[in-house]
Amino acid sequence: MLVDEFIEPLAKQVIDKDSDIMEVIVAIYRYDKNEDEKEVERELEESLLLLANAIKALITLQRFELLKDDRL
Repeated sequence: MLVDEFIEPLAKQVIDKDSDIMEVIVAIYRYDKNEDEKEVERELEESLLLLANAIKALITLQRFELLKDDRL
């Protein structure tokens, strides 16, 4: 390994392109509270949907077990 690569590994080198550096910095550090709240709401809705599907599956399994016991 070369000394320069040890001091500044290629993976950590930043290569600027034609884009405006200020736009890039603002995009990285911009905080949008509304977007965060929307993301939390989406995750909650997905969790509730998964929970509802799990409950339906358990009810179906319970009905199957009851019907199986009735047939014996």
